[in-house]
Amino acid sequence: MPRLQPSEIHHRNFDFIIIGGGTAGCVLAHRLSAQEHTVLVLEAGTVTQHDMIDVQIPLLNSKLKNTDQDWQLKSVPQPNVDRSIAVPLGKLLGGSSAFNACIYHRCSPSDYDAWNAEGWSYRDLQPYFRKAETFHDEQVDSTVHGTQGPLHATHINKSTQLGSCFKRACQNYGLKEYRDMTDMPCQIGVTGLDASIYQGRRSSAGSSYLSREFEAQQSNLFIGLGCKVTRLIMQDNTVVAVEYTNDGETYIVHTNREVILSAGAILSPFILLSSGIGPASDLKAVGEDVKVDLPGVGKNLQNHWRLPLVHETMRPDMSLHDGLFKRTKESLDQAINTRDGAFTELWPDAVAYMKVPNAPDNSSSIENTPQIELFVGGLALCRDLPNLKHLDCATLLMVYLTPFSKGTVKLTAERTPSIDLGLLSDDRDLECMEKGLQLSMQIADDTAYTKCIKRWMMRPERDLKEYIKANVDTLHHYAGTCKMGPKEDPLAVVDNHLRVHGVNRLRVVDASFFPIVPAGQICYPVIACAERASDIILADNE
Repeated sequence: MPRLQPSEIHHRNFDFIIIGGGTAGCVLAHRLSAQEHTVLVLEAGTVTQHDMIDVQIPLLNSKLKNTDQDWQLKSVPQPNVDRSIAVPLGKLLGGSSAFNACIYHRCSPSDYDAWNAEGWSYRDLQPYFRKAETFHDEQVDSTVHGTQGPLHATHINKSTQLGSCFKRACQNYGLKEYRDMTDMPCQIGVTGLDASIYQGRRSSAGSSYLSREFEAQQSNLFIGLGCKVTRLIMQDNTVVAVEYTNDGETYIVHTNREVILSAGAILSPFILLSSGIGPASDLKAVGEDVKVDLPGVGKNLQNHWRLPLVHETMRPDMSLHDGLFKRTKESLDQAINTRDGAFTELWPDAVAYMKVPNAPDNSSSIENTPQIELFVGGLALCRDLPNLKHLDCATLLMVYLTPFSKGTVKLTAERTPSIDLGLLSDDRDLECMEKGLQLSMQIADDTAYTKCIKRWMMRPERDLKEYIKANVDTLHHYAGTCKMGPKEDPLAVVDNHLRVHGVNRLRVVDASFFPIVPAGQICYPVIACAERASDIILADNE
């Protein structure tokens, strides 16, 4: 896998050019280069997981936010919460899979079926979930989990008092407990977690699909780091080249077959818009020449929202704070030298997937798909964490999975992305979050769980709506901005082979093509979909 300097790529030709070496891009690079095609990955970041211990060790991920490994984007001010919201995105090989929370989840089967796209049902995707993974568990069911894939995942069998008390509280509420909910049609219940962690190290798309061993053997795969793509170059609605910059210099690279946009649900539509592909009226408003009028580009932005309840724990061993913040050096040495300890753990101890009673329901299945997930773990996941590190804390983190509100990504006159998350723009979302918060507090107040609580640090006293507005934040699961659908759908950007409508030799493969954001963590769904997309692309190019 030769590494090329940005200047060395200039005016060369490659069969496939992948824009973005993130979660999907790494999968595509691995699979497309398995044939004899020449494949180039253009990645704006300049580092890989192999270069940074902060990426390799799971709970060092927060150190990467607001650094050169983060695009450091923000939304426009959100009028319903009176502030802008940070939009962290990975800017390194492996993308956001290199600094996410390592929670590994297929989401609900009904989520994919609801896409209503030929070839993309859950049954169609099941083999690709298995193909992607090597699943580590003492009791692996190979009909459900894969055992030979590049991505290493581990069943986390935490038997902590915090998790056990939480599970009992959820059972008292009426939820069934499951050891493994993978593949179950109904995804409502309480369970432990799986993690993209193996032997104390993060298993990102970069380290899994573009490992050093793979790098050594793939002479037809080329990686260009530090290559920020600015636009696609077209002739008669056919993409022929890609323009990118590095250190103020502008370069061009040509494609023999296809360009594949895998820059994520924020930057993929932004690159399309920057290339004159998108809603004609929006492009004209910022002085961009319209090459292809495609109204859906940048629309349909979906996401998940999180809300914390934070308490001091009754005992220090219910929290990770001692290892992470009080004995930091000792724990880091342990993580580096023996690959265990606080920094190598998954932060949640357990998770519940629930419906919200008597609330509007935007899920893909009224019977089977949760509206909220409620995590419990020994970490103060809130903006006030710097002031809580000296205490032993835990968080009940409510995640709202099925919002009605949708946002947009637009192009500004300054050629930057304008990100409107549309937070709480639909009144039904505030109702769902308020009732979900009441349900979360009901579980927290169950006698099975209160034995874990010393005192509350963050919890609403009276006005739940104001608490939500003050503390709601994104879970960074952006999707939907290059929606898959037929030409007749006014918001559709790509067809079911992920080819951009009205443009030749161009596809989009990342979470932006998801018509509906799955109800859970979306890193693994992106990987499975990129696996399927690779097969489609290779078949179309035979």
